[in-house]
Amino acid sequence: MGGERAGGVTEYDAYIAQLARRAVEMGLGPLAIVILEGLRPLTFVGASLMVFMEPFAEVFVPPERYRRFVELLEDRRNVERLIEHIERLQDERG
Repeated sequence: MGGERAGGVTEYDAYIAQLARRAVEMGLGPLAIVILEGLRPLTFVGASLMVFMEPFAEVFVPPERYRRFVELLEDRRNVERLIEHIERLQDERG
């Protein structure tokens, strides 16, 4: 889960890029950065809470997507990568 591959690439890189792109396209880049930065110390606890809430969330979100997002949040390095990717896209956008 969340293992690194050769060259520092993780199995979540494509997913992180997709999430970051979507946040920026929706104009939520700055808000997403603030929320992720503020919650970074609590990501593992938050991910654990999300596991508990999974049966309720699955009413609104497909189970596979929800679980993938929870797995991403369990590793603070992935959260940092997501923040960096959003920042990079925001800078490119101007």
